[in-house]
Amino acid sequence: MIKKVQISKTNLINRSIMGYSETESLNEDFKEIKLLDKARGESQSMYGLPENYEQLRELLQDKPSHDQSVIIERMIQCNHLSLQKENMIEVSSLFEYLLRHLSDICCDLKDCKKCFDVFTCLTPQFFDLAMLNPERAHISLLDVIQEKQTEYRKDTSRFPGIDVILYLNLSYQLFTEKELQLLTPNLVFMEQMLTTCQVKTRADVAYGLFLVTLIAQYTSLSKGYSPACVMFLNGILRIAIPKNSKQFPSSNKFSCSLVLTEPVDSMDNDKLDIKDLTDAKDFDQSFRGKVINVSLGLLIYFHSCCESLPSCFEIFERTLVSLKQLPVMYYPKELNETISKFIHDLEQSNKNRILKFIIMDTELDKTI
Repeated sequence: MIKKVQISKTNLINRSIMGYSETESLNEDFKEIKLLDKARGESQSMYGLPENYEQLRELLQDKPSHDQSVIIERMIQCNHLSLQKENMIEVSSLFEYLLRHLSDICCDLKDCKKCFDVFTCLTPQFFDLAMLNPERAHISLLDVIQEKQTEYRKDTSRFPGIDVILYLNLSYQLFTEKELQLLTPNLVFMEQMLTTCQVKTRADVAYGLFLVTLIAQYTSLSKGYSPACVMFLNGILRIAIPKNSKQFPSSNKFSCSLVLTEPVDSMDNDKLDIKDLTDAKDFDQSFRGKVINVSLGLLIYFHSCCESLPSCFEIFERTLVSLKQLPVMYYPKELNETISKFIHDLEQSNKNRILKFIIMDTELDKTI
């Protein structure tokens, strides 16, 4: 069993946590810090390292996400390598146990928000453990993602579980773009899902957009071009076009799922919610508006990354055709203006570009 030793509050180390999502507001960050500080103050125990995963699971079971974070934080502090170098193996095993812990939490799809709450609170601890033994953490995370990719191959038409998103996001949080041995397989995996998985439900749309956002984060420094992302986003625009469109005739019931049928004056919340990843509800006006807004923002971002390419217009030619077919009369004023500006930018990029054609050198007349 894991041993507990009582210590005084004055010996507790308080520190701020790193936010999981860059889109979270400052108020939410401060709230998270206060809850963590409260959990630290209420718990005065010092924890030893678990001998196996079952011990860790028993200790964290049914505890709030902030309490789980504090427990793991205490384990790292009380068994740090600076105190005893023999703890290297046990500390490295703790990283693997936490990866398994994330997967077990995600098995309960009814509480998707809890999965992300636990992930947010444990991210600093994942980072600390990864810094203690970067090579072991790198290998452990890569093995887990390879295992998930193997499971995905059994049915490539369906998006995998929420835990895959968390593992892919964790890779981005812990390692830089230079870690090609890990991040490159992750990019390939995400593009495979965007290319082969069928989009049939509300949750599928949200899952795909989450993957596109992750790829944008992965390539934020290199400004790389992802054909799978542009193709998926063009597909989102396509199912937002009415049936009477000549350019995109409908082929099935889902082909018009994102078409707005009534005017929307404004969108109080223009971002997708975590719950959309597992939401079984039908498409409604609010969700349609948010999806179009998010997709448009991502397309604008990827276009900015490709502006310097001679083939930029060809890459987004299908996007331009789709944008002109959207029922913008039903869209909010702000979204309508963004679409108009993007259409103008795409058309101007075609007019202003200079193409350097590849031609053969003219042969010089041979002197007799």
